[in-house]
Amino acid sequence: MKGVQTLALIELTALFDQHNITYSKLKQKRQKNKASTMFGVNLETLLERDQRKYPDTKVPIILQKMTSFLQENGLAEEGILRISGSVSRIRQLKDDLDALLPGATMQWDAYTTQDVASVLKKWLRELPIPLLTAGFTQAFAAVHSIPDSKQQIQALNYLVLILPDVHRDTLKHLLEFLSMIVKEEKANRMGLNNVAMIMAPNIFLPTSPSQKPSKIALSELVMATGMATVVRLMINYHELLWTIPSLLIKQVRYQTKLQNNRRGREAGKFRPRKNKVDFYRKLENDALETVVDVVVESPPCCMWPTSYRVPVTNQKDETTAEKVVRKLCDYSIKKHSWNDHALFEVGGNIELRRLDKSTVLPLLFRENPLGKWEVRCLHPPIYEVKM
Repeated sequence: MKGVQTLALIELTALFDQHNITYSKLKQKRQKNKASTMFGVNLETLLERDQRKYPDTKVPIILQKMTSFLQENGLAEEGILRISGSVSRIRQLKDDLDALLPGATMQWDAYTTQDVASVLKKWLRELPIPLLTAGFTQAFAAVHSIPDSKQQIQALNYLVLILPDVHRDTLKHLLEFLSMIVKEEKANRMGLNNVAMIMAPNIFLPTSPSQKPSKIALSELVMATGMATVVRLMINYHELLWTIPSLLIKQVRYQTKLQNNRRGREAGKFRPRKNKVDFYRKLENDALETVVDVVVESPPCCMWPTSYRVPVTNQKDETTAEKVVRKLCDYSIKKHSWNDHALFEVGGNIELRRLDKSTVLPLLFRENPLGKWEVRCLHPPIYEVKM
């Protein structure tokens, strides 16, 4: 992923230079409440602690608890996110979450959906390192200055790829939750514009305290409009933002081959009888000539068949990633939706990437014959986090 992040940053810089856009790094906030275990704590710290109990989790459990409660109880409730909860109950809920032991069940009976939504927004605002990171929060905000809508989405795509893993995964979880709220607009009267306007100040930091009072009102208005535009784009196109562009994939493959060649040349200086360049080339040629089908590994947690074979040497075969995932899902004992899973390319000349559902696998095999394919779950793991 580091190679992709480096290339994404280069492409983002070129795109910003094209539109004369600059951004600066924000100052990191200090932890306000040192006694708190959940609020004002870095995402990395929260996740590291949660993974001791749930090793496969990628998003802080406190956020999962709150979004799960709201999904089950408040998606259709009018004014969710907009109507504030009781000040006293918000304070008490914050204390209860802080005191909750890992793995313990949260008692939600005393709280309303407005209370939980208010605490969720408070949790986001109090992150010492903001969700979009101190280095790139202003870069995200600057995207609204790009006049072309396609280039706006492209810039957001690069920015999402650049984020550290825990920030990227947490943002993905949040945007998926917000998109669920928007889908219930007829019931909750919270359309895309309303959700974006309400959540923007909680995701982005406020304007610099060094600004003069006379200029704050106007700048905040301009900033709020821009932030809401960016949040609206992220919610609306959240399924696209985690896709690695084909241009970056080609560059990563090329760089990987160059590195293998370089290592082979260096190894050849000391081991003339074993040249790694020839070794890797032979492996690829053997794979292209002799492999009749490629095994797609499936997740054991879903009780799917252990594998699915794709006839990669049949040039007329047009098996896609979607077809494989759907087929395995049909055979599954546990009936998860195929949309809750994705096919990933692993190894070879790339580290890891999620494949687009329209990817033709035999063609992909020729691009990376030493890689393998795995179906991975997008739904929560088989163990469920106690709410």
